[in-house]
Amino acid sequence: MYDIYKSFIRKRIKIKLNDNSSIEGDLISIDGYLNLALQHVLLYEEGIGEPFVFRSCLVKGSNVECIAL
Repeated sequence: MYDIYKSFIRKRIKIKLNDNSSIEGDLISIDGYLNLALQHVLLYEEGIGEPFVFRSCLVKGSNVECIAL
């Protein structure tokens, strides 16, 4: 199953987090624990209209609820 995610490296993905926020970005790397490294990141918080913009970020796999490929 891990190899499926590796095929999406350098593609745009959207991640829903456990706190109901979501992150969208270009997948740079992923490991067996679903820890993710992203570039060109938009962070959407519930109740805030404009997303936060980051050059890059790391997402710990235990915070991931689902990944939209």
